[in-house]
Amino acid sequence: MTTYRAWQSRTLAPPWLRGPVATRLEEVLGGAKDLVIEAAKAAVKARFVALAPLDALPYLGAERNIERYPFESDAIYRARLEAAWKTWEFAGTPTGIVQALRAAGFEGPIRLYDVRSGPPGVVPWPPDGDRANWSRFWIELDPPFPFAWGRRRWGDGRRWGDGWTWGSSASTRHIEYVRAIIRKWKAAHEICAGIRVRFADGAGGFVVVTWAGMR
Repeated sequence: MTTYRAWQSRTLAPPWLRGPVATRLEEVLGGAKDLVIEAAKAAVKARFVALAPLDALPYLGAERNIERYPFESDAIYRARLEAAWKTWEFAGTPTGIVQALRAAGFEGPIRLYDVRSGPPGVVPWPPDGDRANWSRFWIELDPPFPFAWGRRRWGDGRRWGDGWTWGSSASTRHIEYVRAIIRKWKAAHEICAGIRVRFADGAGGFVVVTWAGMR
């Protein structure tokens, strides 16, 4: 492929402008045009997820409204951006919520319950007995979690209001992280009434900690 640097100095320039000094000048002027072309090509490629440089991914994510989660590699986030249109097909559905939580690093079982059917063995259900409020749902998360969450007992040295939660090592920032994902991908008419998180109790069983859902 002919460059402007070569074309301008060897073909475009008239014979009287092809001396050593003039040739160098024409090469510099042509090289400047080559840089403009390369920059234009790079700008066009930056609009395509598969070709975009890494520093363009946040802008593509903002355009597609697909945020990057803390545990995602560059390759995984790029793949999610390429699949943005398929992802948004499930917005407002249980599948959409589960897919978003999976992408956020929740690898364990994820279950959704509504007022009609709750977790096995939990009676009565829903917890407040209000079966008429049909728009509510609950989410149950099992380990492993993206954060090093574990069970915490009363008297472990933490105090109320210090940014941590009762019964677990999760911080209030972690809870808001989960809530924000649910708020974004749930149906507009639905309310997440609670987030149930199951922690291993060390004896082969689980202890369930419930956090308020929407805030």
